[in-house]
Amino acid sequence: IDKRHPLDVLRGVEDLVVSFVNPRKFSIFLLEKDALTVSTKYAWGDSDRYATSFPSNSMLFREIVGKRRVLSAVNQDDEAIFGGQGMLAGPLRHPTSGEVIGMLKVEDMN
Repeated sequence: IDKRHPLDVLRGVEDLVVSFVNPRKFSIFLLEKDALTVSTKYAWGDSDRYATSFPSNSMLFREIVGKRRVLSAVNQDDEAIFGGQGMLAGPLRHPTSGEVIGMLKVEDMN
């Protein structure tokens, strides 16, 4: 993965997420400056109103990037953090440094 083009890596991640999690909709966000910005939207429709960016002052950003937490809407406190923006989310980390480089967020599941 380290030697592949970033777009190829994102396509590979998309295939893995579909294979293992089987979500109806999900997204991959990358850390850019002081925000998590969407880079991949899987199965989002025209009527979907999911946020495409989460600034550093948002609760979701602080939990994913700052605290490196995995969030699940099954947990009532986490559901409030999502604010209707998803069901499951977790940080994407650099394989060697461990730094958060993005977020995987599942908006809809079976």
